[in-house]
Amino acid sequence: MSKKKKVNIQLVDVDVVMFLSRDDYYKYLHKKGVYDAEMYSDGVCTSLVKGTKFKLVIGIEVGKHKPLEIKGLIVHELSHAITMLFKEYGFNDDELRSYLLQFLYMEFIGWVDGVLAP
Repeated sequence: MSKKKKVNIQLVDVDVVMFLSRDDYYKYLHKKGVYDAEMYSDGVCTSLVKGTKFKLVIGIEVGKHKPLEIKGLIVHELSHAITMLFKEYGFNDDELRSYLLQFLYMEFIGWVDGVLAP
């Protein structure tokens, strides 16, 4: 199964890319020329801007966590991603935020379950 999953938010044409290891997260950012992002805990969300293209990159270190903890980290980082997206585009609507969180979680969780399956 792929080491990364990309989901596009069609409303604003923003990609959200998720990695399930610290190393893969850093490798991706380094390919994009980003060397100052830090993963201080087991999850992080970084925004990238290239020209007019806005992208969100999520890293989750799954190695030492139980599946339920991983899912909690995913929701936590997706919430940060949505906050960054709302700030970038000037959105301020709780219902849109909730639907977007639901959509992103549903898009990512099947992939995550497949990656974590024995």
